[in-house]
Amino acid sequence: MEFLSLYIDRYYIIGNIVSAEITDDGSYNLCGYKPLHLSNSEDRIWLYFFEDVSADMITYGLSNKIHCDNKELHYFEGSVFDNIVNKYSQYKLRGVSKDMSSIFEDSKIFEDLKSGFNNKRYIETYVSYSNDIPVSAKNLFNELLIKNGFVLKQYIARIEELTKEKLCHKEDYVIVLSACDENLNILLFDRGLTSTKQLKGKGLDLRQKALVKLAVSNINKTAHVLRSQDEIDDEIIRLMPYSKIWLTKLDSSSMPIKLDIAFAVDPNTIHSPQLKKIDVEGYTRDLIKELSSYIHEYVAKNDVDEHQIQRVILIGEIFNNDSFRQEVLSKYSCAYNCVSVSDLPSIVSYYTQMDCSKYETENTAFVTRAKKDLEEKHKNQELQLRKEQISLQSEKERDLAIAQAEARKQFDSFKNKYQEAARELRWKDAIDFAEKTKWALDKKDLEYSSKIAYIDGDIDEYRKKLSEQEYKFEIFKKEIKLAREFFDNQNWEDAIKHADKALDANPEAEDAKRYIVESRNKIAEKGKIKEYITRATLLLGQKNYAEALEEVEDGLKLERANDELLSLKNEITLKENDFKVKVEELSGRLESAILNKELDLALNIIAELIEFDNAHSAKWFDKKNEVRELIRDKEQFENKLKVIKSDIDLAYKLKQWEKVLSLCSNYLSNKDDSEVAKIKRESEARIEEINQTNKIVDLFEEIDSLISEKKYSIAEKKVKFLQSEYPEERERCKKMIGKIFDLEDEEDRKIRDKNRGSEDKSDSDDFFNEKPKKKTKVNIDCYDDDFFNEKPQKRVNVNKNSSDDDFDF
Repeated sequence: MEFLSLYIDRYYIIGNIVSAEITDDGSYNLCGYKPLHLSNSEDRIWLYFFEDVSADMITYGLSNKIHCDNKELHYFEGSVFDNIVNKYSQYKLRGVSKDMSSIFEDSKIFEDLKSGFNNKRYIETYVSYSNDIPVSAKNLFNELLIKNGFVLKQYIARIEELTKEKLCHKEDYVIVLSACDENLNILLFDRGLTSTKQLKGKGLDLRQKALVKLAVSNINKTAHVLRSQDEIDDEIIRLMPYSKIWLTKLDSSSMPIKLDIAFAVDPNTIHSPQLKKIDVEGYTRDLIKELSSYIHEYVAKNDVDEHQIQRVILIGEIFNNDSFRQEVLSKYSCAYNCVSVSDLPSIVSYYTQMDCSKYETENTAFVTRAKKDLEEKHKNQELQLRKEQISLQSEKERDLAIAQAEARKQFDSFKNKYQEAARELRWKDAIDFAEKTKWALDKKDLEYSSKIAYIDGDIDEYRKKLSEQEYKFEIFKKEIKLAREFFDNQNWEDAIKHADKALDANPEAEDAKRYIVESRNKIAEKGKIKEYITRATLLLGQKNYAEALEEVEDGLKLERANDELLSLKNEITLKENDFKVKVEELSGRLESAILNKELDLALNIIAELIEFDNAHSAKWFDKKNEVRELIRDKEQFENKLKVIKSDIDLAYKLKQWEKVLSLCSNYLSNKDDSEVAKIKRESEARIEEINQTNKIVDLFEEIDSLISEKKYSIAEKKVKFLQSEYPEERERCKKMIGKIFDLEDEEDRKIRDKNRGSEDKSDSDDFFNEKPKKKTKVNIDCYDDDFFNEKPQKRVNVNKNSSDDDFDF
């Protein structure tokens, strides 16, 4: 099955058509996504509208944005969601004023949303709204979706919450930063959504914003055109679409650039500020530091420590700025994810993987809150309208007399025109002029206002006539075209059927009559052969090539030279061969993908085989299960390696070198990794260094023991040996010789000199065979790692005074 997944922001709608399978337990198994194919070929539905008066239509698209920002005529200012809840906000189509809520239908947005579903009547739809959209507008748009055939399954969750649920639903402390439009939203999750904050105007690209702000600031310092911060902020947003072009110009020039800018409040004055690249870069860094500092301070104010944050999720293209992303993440030693706006529809589809029962109560509260909000908005709008009416009343009264006189002239003129058009059966023109006649009466002229009723009656009658005329004409065009196509293709039965329908719509159509007569003659001549062709074509469509060929051969027995039968026979043979070749080719690619462990590619190939070779789908489903088992094995193996890698990092930080060596050996026995190999070599060097240090400690402790036993001669020999073997201990050896000399009195020296020969002889055998003395050492433990059946490693003794190494892996 397929359903629609939509993310709806203030100024755009972006969606995916999601393919899914329904499992035995009733849950969804998502299979794939494909973007909407819009009639204007844009990447999303940009909610900037233009009232095309000349063509009597409403268009939407990104090309309208700059005109909307400039408040040009027939372009709708602001967010459409703010306008649809304004009971007085309207537009005109074919001269008729309509509520703004109809603009989605009139601009064919709902048709574009349905285009990928083959005109399916009801479409299951999942939605997530931007938090910038008023709750009353969300509810009103929900009603419009339902009215137009979209079965609304879920719509409550914010996109930030869905993203968190999809990427890390088991993690408690998570920061989500989203910049899907000009605003930046901060969401802090602490075992649930605990805090939210919206920063107005902070969701714009920081480098582009820095350039525009500098340009606006430089102009306003001297011109003083913009008088409030709101005007400045609005002008920055309006000029942002030009910023990419300006940045390209700035980056390609080694000199300051000059821009030509006109403000919306004074469009006839051109300003020419000069900008330097160094100033833009410096201001960009200032904006980055300012915004990231605010984010860090906001998290801290909510009593969440930096080390508690488990993940940071960044939504929107603003985070493509490497400096900004690094600055935001600098405080948190955790995982992070970057999500593009184009990925949001796939995030919305995660509704199907969640337990959405928790939203049931919130759904009811949402509708109640939305209705209350809409009532309050309408009351405020009515109050504002009354105030404006009172202030304009005196002016209207002055203009009323003039308007009434003009209205009488216009009424008479339009009335004559619409009655003339009606006599000539030009119903569209008659309706247009009748509407304009009513408009002339809109001046509250009591003498003419009583005539509105009969004009409305005429308009209703003309609309019925026009609808009937247009309906019949459209039917005739459609049916005569089909009749001609079927006739040319020698499909006589369908040619007659559609020619009959064309005659119903236009009884005077000679072409339709001719198609009927000639088709009936052809049926009489080719009736039998047609039956064979029809059956063979049907079997060909079902890929039943053998039976299709039998039908063709039976037809050829009746007419051997029949071109259609011969062509069909050739087509069946070619398609049968192509089918076999295609299956063999896909099977070969599948085996190659499995052999090369390209398992995702293998799944795609299997899906193609299931669709293409439906007759053997059971075989390919079994193959699909085999590949999925291989994927699970691969993921389990990778997860095991991640655990070992994590243990290596921890042991490295704790300087448990023997443990590091054991884990690295275990990891490298399963997978080559240059970083792990480097850590292994370092741990081996560390162990060697520790052992060397222990050996020197042993010798010094042995010498101290010999001195305490007054074996000065042996002690002196060992000191000299140590000094020759370890030159770096020269100073310490000198001190030890001095200690021996200080402790040894004159008599001892004489006895030692006298007995040196005998003493040397008696002690020589013990010089390197002295039993080791007990030493005090620091033990760095190594735990047993049986992840890959690794045997326990020996412990390494390290001297307490060994130096620490703060190398951070």
